Amino acid sequence: MSGGGHNHCDQLSFEFHDRGQDVIVDPGALIYSADSALRNRYRSTWAHNTLQLADLEQQEFSFLDLFAMRDLAAAKVDVWEIEETCVRFRGHHTAYSTAGWKVSREVIYEGSEGAIYVCDSVQSLGPSQEQELCGRLHFAANIELRQTAPAVFSPARRTLDWVLQFGGALLVGRLKG
Repeated sequence: MSGGGHNHCDQLSFEFHDRGQDVIVDPGALIYSADSALRNRYRSTWAHNTLQLADLEQQEFSFLDLFAMRDLAAAKVDVWEIEETCVRFRGHHTAYSTAGWKVSREVIYEGSEGAIYVCDSVQSLGPSQEQELCGRLHFAANIELRQTAPAVFSPARRTLDWVLQFGGALLVGRLKG
């Protein structure tokens, strides 16, 4: 168990800011000890921009000990490259290994294109049960999206210049091993 008070289930989570404007955000802890249920909700996997398998948490924590969390994820950085106009990150965690799954995420920033690519993958670690996978993105309170095509969204405010596009691998449903 860790003894740190800032631990969260945020492995492979990310934030996105556009020219100083918050877009995809981490909602933070919100509260430390006055409301244990609220504190645990905001440090849970649900509160972060990452993948969640069924209702499993990335880390083990208790409602009785608000400042301890056992690391189940063993998150690792596989690639971290910074070039003149490109930044590339790839990492993985095994928080869901007891359910038979490994999660990986790759994030590429192409400065010359002004584009960010996020690719998530889930690998079966052997015989595994069918599970629901959910990926969440938490947007800043002032961000409103409009759908411009199937699986394509853009900001309603014209002052922001980006597009959120989900690739063909995005499925609503269940994983099968």
